[in-house]
Amino acid sequence: MSTADIESTVARLTGPGGPLELETVEGPAGPVRRFARREGSIRELIDRSAKRGDAEFLVQGGRRLTFEQFAGLVRGASLMMAGQLGLRRGDRVAVVGANSIDWLVAVFGAVCAGGVAVVLNDHWTADELAFAVEDSGARFHFADPALAEQIGAVESSAEWPAVTIDETDPFVIMYTSGTTGRPKGCITTHQGTLAQVRSVILKAVLDRELTGDSGAGGPRRQPALLATSPLFHVSGLHAAICLSLATGTKVVFPTGRFDPAEVLRLIEEERITAWGGVPTMIHRVVDCPDIERRDLTSLESVVSGGAPLPPDVLARAQKTLGVKASLGNGYGLTETHGAVTMNAGRSLVERPTSVGRPSPLVDLRIVAEDGVVLPAGEVGEIQVRGVIVTPGYWNRPADNAAAFTDGWFRTGDAGWLDGDGFLHLADRLKDMIIRGGENVYSVEVEDALGSATEIDECAVFGLPDADLGERVAAVVVLVPGASTDEAELRALVGRQLARYKIPDRILVSDEPLPRNATGKIDKAELRARYRAVLAGGG
Repeated sequence: MSTADIESTVARLTGPGGPLELETVEGPAGPVRRFARREGSIRELIDRSAKRGDAEFLVQGGRRLTFEQFAGLVRGASLMMAGQLGLRRGDRVAVVGANSIDWLVAVFGAVCAGGVAVVLNDHWTADELAFAVEDSGARFHFADPALAEQIGAVESSAEWPAVTIDETDPFVIMYTSGTTGRPKGCITTHQGTLAQVRSVILKAVLDRELTGDSGAGGPRRQPALLATSPLFHVSGLHAAICLSLATGTKVVFPTGRFDPAEVLRLIEEERITAWGGVPTMIHRVVDCPDIERRDLTSLESVVSGGAPLPPDVLARAQKTLGVKASLGNGYGLTETHGAVTMNAGRSLVERPTSVGRPSPLVDLRIVAEDGVVLPAGEVGEIQVRGVIVTPGYWNRPADNAAAFTDGWFRTGDAGWLDGDGFLHLADRLKDMIIRGGENVYSVEVEDALGSATEIDECAVFGLPDADLGERVAAVVVLVPGASTDEAELRALVGRQLARYKIPDRILVSDEPLPRNATGKIDKAELRARYRAVLAGGG
């Protein structure tokens, strides 16, 4: 398909009178585009979804809820929080637990009572959780194992609390790994979330238009999504749950830890039509022996996110899953409520190394270190602007000032645009490792290692890994006369940080760490020097 075809179809769909018409309004940082017809809050989204009645919405183990039942429970939870608990508009409500129906009722109940949900990583240590709760100023807390008991007592209702919700109000605060060693609370709003949802719908309509799929041929069965992404990520809460509320999609949660055999069983038994996961999950599923005996013919699309999908994994997935025209690879951030670009179907086949073109809601540019906007083909920092961009980090004025330039969000990621406007990722400017879809900032691990009195200096970096995308590696130099070993250091990190942040390998070196001309540790040199040694250690 040509760029002209894409642009003319987008113009027809989003122009005046179009089914997904866009309008331009003045935002805090300049003009932004938004959908002319839209819900004003997440509460309106739930009300609209409830009209689907007894169509199934949530499935987990033996528990099944319809759209109407879910809406009733969320209303009941909202009334309980506003009345019994005394939640006021703007109050933060911390929720931590494994993916579950009760988790969703708690989060949406808090939000629809005018609160702000603070969704926390259930793999974090007690210290990490305590920091986020204190930092967010959460007045109320729902946490496993008591969460199910607290929410299970909620009675269904047809009414909402008497509270006004504005579309610019915060929806959820999600903590992202921080470059200063502590995570930052990224604010996602009702407006940004709903705009992201409609943006994904626009992308689906655009794809159908461009491929000539009119949807004719009789009624289709209800779409069904297998949700394996954590709900404390935008890929789980925003892209999976909120989108499914808007599209009438059944959402199926696996129980327990990620298991590729269980994923394949659920795809077959629940007739799953869509599944999204990080490259590690897709890699493990396509290589699972059970794939040969499972009926996967219901599967229509598979979307990868969280990190670039390696070409070899993409090729195996295209061959094994049989959905070559519907595989997708995208680029997005918590700070953009999810996807900024998406490349799928025929376009992905034509440009397998690209993550796609920007959403019509987003302006995207590539900028050099000196602030000059770069032309096509040149690598620089990816910067984005639009209604889906976060208003900022919770109580972090200094971080907000550093993250935005004249209304443009500085992603910290490097990439380049080709002549047709397709984005290609080059590297990460931020000192971050993506291990199995989880973000690990080197500095927080370095801070943990540096707390050991035996360590003189240390450096943490990522090493390529076929299964996890990257593994966390560290090189440490001990103070003269000190002694320790890898097991002790890994245990030290484990007492301070989540398990996925613990280095898979730690090399104790008797040589000073290499430094560049400015005195900073040269991690490129470290990778080159120690890669074979660290990788060979398993």
